[in-house]
Amino acid sequence: MNRRIFLLVLTVLSTVFAMTFLTGRVAFAHNTFVDSNPADNAILNVAPNMWIVTFAKSVPLSSASGEVINGDNVRSQLPAPAHGSTDAVIQFALPANLSGAITTRWRLVSVDGHVISGRINFTINSTTISSTASTISTSTVPPAIQVTTTTVSTDVSMVQNTEDVTSGLETTRHALRFGNYLGLVLLLGMLFTEIHLANGAISLTIGRRMMWAALGLMVSTSFANVVLFLRDTNDFSTHLLSRIWNLADTTPGSMLIVKMLLSVLCVMILVRPLREFTLDKSQRQLLYATVSMYLITVAYLGHSRSQDLPLIGIPMGALHIAAMSIWIGGLIALLFVLLPNVSTGQSITAFRRFGPAAEKIVIAIVATGVIQTLRLHHGVSSLFTTTHGLLLLLKVLIVGAMVWLASRNRASLPQSHDLSEKAAHRLRHTLVKSTALESALALVVLGLTAIISGSSPT
Repeated sequence: MNRRIFLLVLTVLSTVFAMTFLTGRVAFAHNTFVDSNPADNAILNVAPNMWIVTFAKSVPLSSASGEVINGDNVRSQLPAPAHGSTDAVIQFALPANLSGAITTRWRLVSVDGHVISGRINFTINSTTISSTASTISTSTVPPAIQVTTTTVSTDVSMVQNTEDVTSGLETTRHALRFGNYLGLVLLLGMLFTEIHLANGAISLTIGRRMMWAALGLMVSTSFANVVLFLRDTNDFSTHLLSRIWNLADTTPGSMLIVKMLLSVLCVMILVRPLREFTLDKSQRQLLYATVSMYLITVAYLGHSRSQDLPLIGIPMGALHIAAMSIWIGGLIALLFVLLPNVSTGQSITAFRRFGPAAEKIVIAIVATGVIQTLRLHHGVSSLFTTTHGLLLLLKVLIVGAMVWLASRNRASLPQSHDLSEKAAHRLRHTLVKSTALESALALVVLGLTAIISGSSPT
């Protein structure tokens, strides 16, 4: 059984490596809106028959969709778009009966797997249309790029909405990211507790339940992400195999599939240890390799390959996620698994062991976080002018509060191990309260991370 799992792990890991470092289809930044014709807030004398939208990067046609809201508030889905002069330009055919205040909306999955959307508002002079409609045939109506327009203003920050608000699914995406991060936190926290704090933690009922919960979250969110990506790419092929094939033909889609397979491998590796209450060396090595590659897929599907130096960003992103997961997961496991099942003296010993390890982990978190921030934000100003930057600053403040609580806990531990029973109970109570607050702040950090991962840093 172990040999079969090992060969399966080796195959999947080789696939992840090839997709991560050898693929030529990788795009290293979020796609962004550039221009529209008709322009935002334009006033047209003739109704256009085409809407042309230009982006900074290549646009996968299968993921693009659009709709138009006429002046009478009637909403219509636009036909599938076609590429324009380049593959970064898409054009939608517009219906012939447009008049008044018009709103057009676009939505697409960029090449890095993130969903972006936006809207363009323009006005068609209805009186001009009615007077010319009887004398001008459809064939003589000039295309959108030849229409004479009066542009009032074009504010890209108003036009583009990088949150997928029009679909109503952004909350679902945030929830899936949060669930995925929470699964990693619980799994790595329990492994850290089992290996470094208290051997036998997985033999406890609450420990096993936490491990199963972690695996369940990783598998279910990975599967849900695949389904959601199929929906995002508008892939409603007749056959399931055709859908999966089309999904695997895209860079983010192939990584989502690999991520799902790796989550299943984690389950296969841990089924026997959780039944036998022990995790031997070979099982740990297989699990380390699988989880490491799972972390790479998570980083790959986030901001780790956006902006500059993506080959540095991917391993730094994976290490950052791993360090955060071990720290937060270790706190949760310490609070809910270890402390309720050991004596007061053993609890204080566990805190003593956790402190030095957490200190090294925090150093890794800070170092990788600084590298990623420098990659994503080319200046201090963007930290204060973008949603991504503001949320990142809030996350830094909360992590800073967690570090302060952790340092206060460590400072409260006396040098001497000889404590009276009353003093030991009082110390344990203080440490548990502080750790509970630190864990609550950690969950807020996870929530912010889920939102930050879906927002554009530019």
